[in-house]
Amino acid sequence: MRERNHIDPHGVTVIAAPLASLPERAGDAERLAVWADYEARLLSALGHEWTPTRRAKGPATVLAVHRLFELTSFEDGYGRAHVTVAARQDLRSVEAKLAAASLTASAELIFERLALRLSLRIPKGPFETAPWRREPQRRAG
Repeated sequence: MRERNHIDPHGVTVIAAPLASLPERAGDAERLAVWADYEARLLSALGHEWTPTRRAKGPATVLAVHRLFELTSFEDGYGRAHVTVAARQDLRSVEAKLAAASLTASAELIFERLALRLSLRIPKGPFETAPWRREPQRRAG
């Protein structure tokens, strides 16, 4: 069976494989320890303006919130973590517009810091991925 990507249509997603280095017969305690380390590295990539939290959002877990955004992680059953930065759903109109306008740039900054801690991939369709690379900055004009 092929591994299907979890793509949040309201956010920007990258994929990490925190459990990839574990042997298949690794026990639950070892898997949980590696996953906890992954979450700690993920949170360490965020700036001081993010607040750690833990709550369900559909099949994903919200791990941190920002004034405009939330960061979720979804474990797909294959040991891969789908990390998404999305605009918060409780924003007022003006804040929602600001979040929408800055979502991609904000996610790229987070993923750039996260890429120093974890190998990242991006979804390229329902089943394919490619290595994550920072988007070149676009200049106005």
